Amino acid sequence: MRRLVYTILGAASLVSATIANAAVTVTGATNLTDPNPTLPASLASQGGTTTVTFGLNPTGTNFNSSFTFMNTVAGVYNFLVGTSTPGLMFTNVSVAGGGTTSVFAPPAASVIQQFNLPMLANTAYTVTIAGNSPVEAGAISGNVTITNAAVPEPATWAMMILGFGAMGMVLRRRRRPVLAQVA
Repeated sequence: MRRLVYTILGAASLVSATIANAAVTVTGATNLTDPNPTLPASLASQGGTTTVTFGLNPTGTNFNSSFTFMNTVAGVYNFLVGTSTPGLMFTNVSVAGGGTTSVFAPPAASVIQQFNLPMLANTAYTVTIAGNSPVEAGAISGNVTITNAAVPEPATWAMMILGFGAMGMVLRRRRRPVLAQVA
């Protein structure tokens, strides 16, 4: 009986536990002002997904921009940077952190997309964007979308533990012998 009470209390504590949400922080930005990724308005979170928006307008003929962010929960990220300025090319686009560097350009391109790159928890990542524009008034924009890794919720763990406990109790229960009856 005591074990049953402890099991119920443990399951209840799992159910009442809070769900860990990722906290994304942008710790610094260089030459990104439209929008500036360090401003709260550039961060949008919904469920387990956070999007960091960044941009630069005007770029000048040569530009070199970067920002650094950190995520408290491991996950994957999707990266997009693009331009509407004809002839503007990204010559160096990379994300560095956690002992690795992912390079998306070169080769030079006007739109860079990369999906499902793994990300470690509590690790600083630096996004670097460099290129050249045929005009001073070029513009770049982009975002990094961070999706938390799938981790079961505490309620799911509690249901699983209660299910295993119920199965164990059923299997352990003593069976009464069935006596044959003559009518």
